[in-house]
Amino acid sequence: MRKFVAIWIGLVLIGCGGNEQQGSDSSSQNMPQTSSSAEITGEPTRVVAQVGDEQITLGDVNRVVQAIRMSRPRDIDPNAPNAVLQKKAVDNLVDQKVLVLAAREQGMGVKDDEFDVAVAQVKARFPTPEAFTVALGQQGMTEEQFLQSFRADMTIRNFVQKAFADTVTVTPEQARAYFDAHPDEFTNPESVHARHILMRLSPGATPEVDAAAHDRAQTALTRIRAGEDFVAVASEISEDETTKGTGGDLGFFLPGQMVAPFDSVSFALSPGAVSDLVKTQFGYHIIKVEEKRPAGPMNYDEIESQLISKLQQDRVNEHVTAYLESHRDKFNVKRDI
Repeated sequence: MRKFVAIWIGLVLIGCGGNEQQGSDSSSQNMPQTSSSAEITGEPTRVVAQVGDEQITLGDVNRVVQAIRMSRPRDIDPNAPNAVLQKKAVDNLVDQKVLVLAAREQGMGVKDDEFDVAVAQVKARFPTPEAFTVALGQQGMTEEQFLQSFRADMTIRNFVQKAFADTVTVTPEQARAYFDAHPDEFTNPESVHARHILMRLSPGATPEVDAAAHDRAQTALTRIRAGEDFVAVASEISEDETTKGTGGDLGFFLPGQMVAPFDSVSFALSPGAVSDLVKTQFGYHIIKVEEKRPAGPMNYDEIESQLISKLQQDRVNEHVTAYLESHRDKFNVKRDI
């Protein structure tokens, strides 16, 4: 049985949709068969799966792969080979299409006014409309693709809530019993609260572009070493549009949640310390550690509400997984991976 893994759409984790084309039967019947161990290649418009009349393209799949690599979900290895992540992406996109079609069939779509409000709330997280567009571009999406994906996401959430979540209840007594029976699950790992300044590099950047980004980052580091405020410099010149407005604030994160070597450098720094330049696939970073939290056992009273929510979500996911297992055939799923 395949576990349902929800990769929800959002501007931290954009990528699960777009190009919801209405296709003919011939497009799915002519899909070339690909070995599950081989990476899918071709044009972004290549159809790799179909659910009913809803097509999934290679462009859709690769956007999900990019989202996985950027967001580093705990239940998927973001460093796995592309072929492995592409299969995970197709699994996820197929299941999303099934849930969207099921929601529409049961009249659980999203009203236009609710959708417009939700989109406005997402855009409001960015300092300017241009910053929103840049964030989409960095993740390989147009605004139209984002809107299609976001509507699908809201539709799924609405369906899952009404069909499954509203029927699930976990009591405080059940949560406490779970806590007592699984002590190993309730230990806080060490965490770090950090900020960063990024000088962005695109994949395949030329040596000249790389050198220019390095020089910009070195200039910023020199300013900070000379005594300028890190937050002020980040707010002025960082090329990470999602954190620039908050002085590069990344909040707290756990070991393994950031790309290497960003992760190792962050945990090696002392609170208040600023790193030298750190190069990752995203560009050149300057990291400042604000504070650290040591590893230790959790206090039940502090996490009761979160644990109840987690256990409820686990039960909902079990219901969703069972639903998908019994309904994929109904929606005539075809795929080449």
